[in-house]
Amino acid sequence: MSLAKSRSTDASTTLNGTNGPDTLNGTAIGEIIHGAGGDDRLYGNSGNDRLYGDSGSDVISGDLGRDTLTGGAGSDTFFFSQIHDSYEGGGTGFSDMILDFSSDDRIDVSALGFIGLGNGHDHTLRVEANDDGTRTYLKSYAYDEGGDRFQLAFQGDVSQYLTPDRIIGKEGEDVINSGPGGNALSGGGGADTFVYDKITDSYQRDGLSQSDLIQDFSDDDRIDLSALGFTGLGNGHDHTLRVEVDDAGARTYLKSYDSDESGIRFQVSFKGDVSHYFEGDGIVFGNAAATESSNNLAPLAPEPSGDAVPIELLGIAEDHSSGVA
Repeated sequence: MSLAKSRSTDASTTLNGTNGPDTLNGTAIGEIIHGAGGDDRLYGNSGNDRLYGDSGSDVISGDLGRDTLTGGAGSDTFFFSQIHDSYEGGGTGFSDMILDFSSDDRIDVSALGFIGLGNGHDHTLRVEANDDGTRTYLKSYAYDEGGDRFQLAFQGDVSQYLTPDRIIGKEGEDVINSGPGGNALSGGGGADTFVYDKITDSYQRDGLSQSDLIQDFSDDDRIDLSALGFTGLGNGHDHTLRVEVDDAGARTYLKSYDSDESGIRFQVSFKGDVSHYFEGDGIVFGNAAATESSNNLAPLAPEPSGDAVPIELLGIAEDHSSGVA
C-alpha cells in the first residue's frame, strides 16, 4: 500500500493518495479525499465528505454523513454498509450524491439485504428520475423502525445505467411482489418467484403500457399468476395467456387479449427471449392441470388481425420518471 499525504484547509482536511493502490480513511469531520492513481479504497467515516476516486477502479464508501462521491476514470464501485450511509427520514433527505455514475460503475448494497431492482418494496430498490432529468434516485420505500429508508441520489438522469448487472445485491431465493405497474424487476441470483395478485400490477390499456419489465428471468425462476384466474397458455382469450417474442428477440411478452370492464388487460414483459423458460413449472396458474397442459407450447408471433394489439416497445417499464424534485 502506498503512503498518502494529508493537508489542512480552512474548511476541512484534504487527504491525497498516490499513483499506487491506497486505502484512505476519513475521520469524524468532513474531509476531501482524493485517491489519485491506482485502484484505491476510500472511506469517509463520519462527516459530510467529498470523495474522489480519480483514475483507477476504486471502491468508494462515504459511510455516515451526507457525502458527495465521484468515481473518476475507471470502473468504480460505490459501497453502502448500512441504511444511514445514505437515507431519507422524517421528510428530510440525507442522501449521498454520486456525480459521475456511468455504465462502467456499480452500486454495492449487498450488506443492506436488497436483492435487486423493483418497486422499492420486498427488499428491492426503485429507480426514479425527476421530470427535468437533473436528478436520479435509487430508493427503498420500506422504512426501518426509526422511520428511515435507504435513498441514494445521482447527478443527472443516469437511469439507463442503473441496470440489474450494475446493482450488487444479496443473492437468494426471493419472492418479489410486483405492486401497481409498471416496474423494472430483478431477482438476482437464486430461484426467484415474481408474484402478481391483481391485473393492475402489470397491464396495457388503449395503447398505454404499464407493463412490468422483468430483467433477468431464468430457468430457475417462476412467475406466479395463480391469483388472476388464468388457466394456462393459449391464444390470450378465454382465461389463457399468449406468449409473444418480438422479431429482434429483445422482448418477450406474456399477455391476455381479454380486457376487463375498464379496458385493462394483463401484460408483463421480459428482457430478451425467455419463452423457453415458460415450459415446465415456469408459470404458476390457478390449477395444476392447466399448467401441465400448457407445457411445450411454442411462442407465437403477434396476431396479424382481429382484436390483437400490436407489440409496442415504447412506454415499457424502463422509464420510471416520478416527478421527484
